[in-house]
Amino acid sequence: MFSAMEAVELVGESYSTVHYWACQGIATATIPAKGRGSERRYSFEDVVVLYAMSELSHWLDVETRKSIEPALRKAALRRLVVRCRVSPLVEVSVNLGEIREQLRHKTVKGKAAMQ
Repeated sequence: MFSAMEAVELVGESYSTVHYWACQGIATATIPAKGRGSERRYSFEDVVVLYAMSELSHWLDVETRKSIEPALRKAALRRLVVRCRVSPLVEVSVNLGEIREQLRHKTVKGKAAMQ
C-alpha cells in the first residue's frame, strides 16, 4: 500500500489534485480517509488508475472520468488498453499494461534508493 504522498510522487500530480479526485469519486483509494487528519492508502492498482486519470484529464471532463473509473479499475487488473472517444474525430487510448510496468519500475527503483 502507498500513502497519498507516495502515490502523488509516482503519478506526478499535485496532492491537491489527487485529493480532489478522491473527494469527487474520480479516482478513489482502497482505504479512504476517515475524517480530518487521517490518510488514504492506495493499492498498486489504485496508483495505476490515478496515473491513467492523469493522462485522461487533458481530454475528458470530470463527469466522464467519474463514469469510467470502474472500467479503468477492472482494466488495471488485466493490463488492458482503454479507449475513450472524445469527439467524432478524436479517440484517446490508455495502455494500462504499460502504465503498470512504468510504475512497477518506479517503485522498485524508489525502494532501492531508500535502502
